[in-house]
Amino acid sequence: IEFNADGSYKGVLVEPQSINEALQSEDLDNGTYYGTPNTNISGDTETDPKGGTNSFLLNEQSGTSNHYFITESAYRATITSGETWTHSIFLKKGDGANAPDIVQIIGAASNYGGTPYVNFNISTGAVLSSSDLTGRIRDYGNGWYRCSVTGTATSTAAAGYIGIAFTNNNDSLGRLPSYAGQTDANVFIWGAQLEESPIATSYIPTTTGAVTRLK
Repeated sequence: IEFNADGSYKGVLVEPQSINEALQSEDLDNGTYYGTPNTNISGDTETDPKGGTNSFLLNEQSGTSNHYFITESAYRATITSGETWTHSIFLKKGDGANAPDIVQIIGAASNYGGTPYVNFNISTGAVLSSSDLTGRIRDYGNGWYRCSVTGTATSTAAAGYIGIAFTNNNDSLGRLPSYAGQTDANVFIWGAQLEESPIATSYIPTTTGAVTRLK
């Protein structure tokens, strides 16, 4: 319920309709829908933000390269020039000896131009460096943060995806950095969402198709 500044009743808050275009939003180790270049992902029993045990552990692999997680090209949404989209996912610092505090969410240059990314500190709940996208972070308790990036497309492409990159725990290396990866560097992930919206609306679970939540 929303109130005016003087304490008088204003009305009941209403959330707008939204559509989650991120498929298999709670099946993130599904290799058909999601790719893991120089990383690997597995189901985990860490309590997820919904109170279940359906979280996933994304692990960095050794070797000099980019280390990331991304929606496979066949399952990416078409984002049209002029549209504003928000990409979001729940993140929690991993349990490895080298688990990073700093994790990056990336967007596609073919949609947003430049080098679209935002770095987040998932230990302190801070938005760090960014380019071509606006980042937001919200504390969901028990170490989980919902991290989101928002941008207005400058061109049209079927490149709407969920992309998470490791950064060597460094905020100054730019988008999708290449470096020698290490073992025991990991992050818990859960609940992918991709929507045409200026904010991350409340989470909408999906399986094989986009799901609409009505107003």
